[in-house]
Amino acid sequence: LTYGGTIYNTDGGVNALYSAQRVILSPDENFAYVTSDGDNSVSWYSRNSITGALVYEGVVSGVLGAFGLTISTDGNYVYVTGTTDNAIYSYSRNSVTGSLTRISTIRDGDHYYSYTVDGLFNPREIKLSPDGNHAYVAGSSDKSVSWFTRNSATGILTYGGTLKDGVGGAEGLDGAFGITFSNDGSYLYVTGNYENSVSVYQRNSGTGALIFSEVLRDDYGGVDGLNNAQSVTLSPGGDHIYVVGNGDNAVSTYDLNASSGLLTQTDVIKQGDGSLNGLDGAWDVTLSAD
Repeated sequence: LTYGGTIYNTDGGVNALYSAQRVILSPDENFAYVTSDGDNSVSWYSRNSITGALVYEGVVSGVLGAFGLTISTDGNYVYVTGTTDNAIYSYSRNSVTGSLTRISTIRDGDHYYSYTVDGLFNPREIKLSPDGNHAYVAGSSDKSVSWFTRNSATGILTYGGTLKDGVGGAEGLDGAFGITFSNDGSYLYVTGNYENSVSVYQRNSGTGALIFSEVLRDDYGGVDGLNNAQSVTLSPGGDHIYVVGNGDNAVSTYDLNASSGLLTQTDVIKQGDGSLNGLDGAWDVTLSAD
């Protein structure tokens, strides 16, 4: 890596980066989006594809405790979790200007004719399934993962259901934080920040419903590096997942069985191993496209 530059919260009218949390690129890589729970906002920046430099373009405010952030593969819709508001905010996106327009808000406890929304108390990561038909949210204080059916034409989400720790055999969801999928969307993986764990769920691609498969916990069965587990990331080839253990200052690696979805730990690297440095307080992990 070679340093390119920095945008600060006080630069040129920027007022949307206080306690910045998540950053993603649009599918065309022309814009970057950033959540800020300190500014309760989502801001966007045009991106120079050659230099990588960002230019502040705009912000939407009133996103209370803005944290998790994802974008549809067609680039038309953006979804954000609000940890203070216990909510999902949905936005349509202008692919030319990058600007966002709110289209709906779903909050924990919202009552509808045939159901009540659950699983959004202190929501963290939100991810869309690979087929784009469902959104999944890790509810940290609800110890849960919930799913929502997504209308690809309108971007609107409709509550589907919730799986909670200790209910129906589910485990590993205390402090639910990070989410990722197998490449085919058949399995979902969730980290438990308070449970020092990563758990595995079978996914019904039609309904979005989840069935618990297994949980791996720090210091059990030879597993290491999951203390305060946070982000979880799938490799581009779909053969491995990587988990950041914030409390262990570590990144651990797991083989993924494509048939069963089950995980086997193969490696862990920690701050202070030999001459290894730079993992103190590790938070997130990403991989190059290859």
